[in-house]
Amino acid sequence: MAETRLKVILDTNIWISFTIGKQMEKLKGVLYNPEVDIFICDEIVIEYNNVIKRPKFRKYVKQSRVSEVNEIILLAATNKSYHSKIKAARDKKDNYLLALAKDTVADYLITGDQDLLVLEKFGNTQVITFSQFLKILNV
Repeated sequence: MAETRLKVILDTNIWISFTIGKQMEKLKGVLYNPEVDIFICDEIVIEYNNVIKRPKFRKYVKQSRVSEVNEIILLAATNKSYHSKIKAARDKKDNYLLALAKDTVADYLITGDQDLLVLEKFGNTQVITFSQFLKILNV
């Protein structure tokens, strides 16, 4: 029988919060979990690098940490293109995440963004917080 892995998308705000926080090991536990496939797209990487350079974050984060997270993103996640045109998010800037979720047939979109969390589910994708996902993994 084929092993089923969970297809997961981490919103940019998850990458940001773990970059500035002290719980990187929890994120690594998910990223390197053999039951999980993480998907990203170019927009997530670009948004991460633009947001983390904002003055409000610079005082909390060293460039070496940003480089470490960028390396983790590239090593632990699969970069996928999306082609769907979606207009379901309250904040239209979030529609690309829903398009990525649809096109990768993601099981979970993990976010801290209330504009996405309010959806709860988009197609076959559950929209949940990181702590909810840890409970699903029993971590």
